[in-house]
Amino acid sequence: MNKIDKDFVYNRFPKTEHDIKLYEDYKAFISLKRKTETKNDLAELLSLFPVYEGTQNANDVFVLTRFGFMALSIDDDFMNNCYKPWCLSLLQQDIASKIHDSNKIRILRASLIEFALLGCLEAHQLMNWLDSQIGQDNLFIESIVNERCPNLRRFLNAHDGAGRGVNEGDEVSSYAQALQEVKSGCKRTHWIWYIFPQMAGIKGTHSRPALFYGINGRLEAYQYINHPVLRHHLVEISEEVLNNKYSAYEIFGDDIIKFRSSILLFDSVSDIPVFRQIKNKYRWQ
Repeated sequence: MNKIDKDFVYNRFPKTEHDIKLYEDYKAFISLKRKTETKNDLAELLSLFPVYEGTQNANDVFVLTRFGFMALSIDDDFMNNCYKPWCLSLLQQDIASKIHDSNKIRILRASLIEFALLGCLEAHQLMNWLDSQIGQDNLFIESIVNERCPNLRRFLNAHDGAGRGVNEGDEVSSYAQALQEVKSGCKRTHWIWYIFPQMAGIKGTHSRPALFYGINGRLEAYQYINHPVLRHHLVEISEEVLNNKYSAYEIFGDDIIKFRSSILLFDSVSDIPVFRQIKNKYRWQ
């Protein structure tokens, strides 16, 4: 999990007395639960997942602000002994047949996405599992991610064809154009930086677009892979590379190093199979 600087969260992150009270009330509630109960049934377990203050219809769960989620995400005791085990416990249950209230599922997703954006792989895994078992709620999740992560707008704009080239006025391609080029077996136009983004600052990523689209740390990588549109695009085009009759080396040419870097990055922050499959196919480490 990505480690957020504790000094920043506790001492420098802007917060109000209200933010702190919500956080402390939730921590006190969880502490009491841990002392008085050994096991929760499904309904009680769902009530333990906090959501962002202002979430619609979140009447029976605790609410937090950004400070609360950030503070919990760096609390090893809470994450390792509470939140992650709760996620793993839900993965073992037949939620689809036991919960018929769609709002309860939406509230659960609202909690999971907050922690997934902060680097909790178990929350990411449970969200993917819910998508496969119950169906997606992408517009709802996208609205949350867009609000929390305005930094991702540069990628969404580029996917729509409003990207930045190496030189002012360069014509750059949309996601649809990039996908078509991969399907045809040859990358011809400029799009590698935002279709397969790489970590900022690595070797060979000092051009203007590379700096603009470079992933600013693992936290932004978690944010990227949990954005429904960006994740769908990355998975879809990666699968086209994996199943193409042309090799990745033939498709990307000189950009193969950037492609490899992107695949390794997103394999490290998700459990999405296609990234590992590409790694194994080309024996990349």
